[in-house]
Amino acid sequence: MRKIKFKCFFEGEIFDVASIDFNWELINLNAADTIKFDQGILLQFTGAIDKNGREIYEGDIVLFHDKNYMVKYFNQYSRFGISSNNEMDKLPMLLTSFSNVEVIGNIYERMK
Repeated sequence: MRKIKFKCFFEGEIFDVASIDFNWELINLNAADTIKFDQGILLQFTGAIDKNGREIYEGDIVLFHDKNYMVKYFNQYSRFGISSNNEMDKLPMLLTSFSNVEVIGNIYERMK
């Protein structure tokens, strides 16, 4: 069973999420900081780990076969995969294993 975890992009930074209150639509970033849903962007953990042992989240940019791809959730397939803006790579790739990809950044922060 995979862990259900989130990070949150808020005010130019990415924070670990301590808890989410769906009734009040609040995101608890830590003991001191709580924000409303519309103030941040939630990024869900995919349950996968890259080749360096780093957790992969929705919105991450990964390097796969010398190309950059974005990790996203595909509703039509009910799973996470990767896609590119490149016309040749428009179809999503639903990877069964992310062990051969490397997280190099995310769509909200600069890539390393």
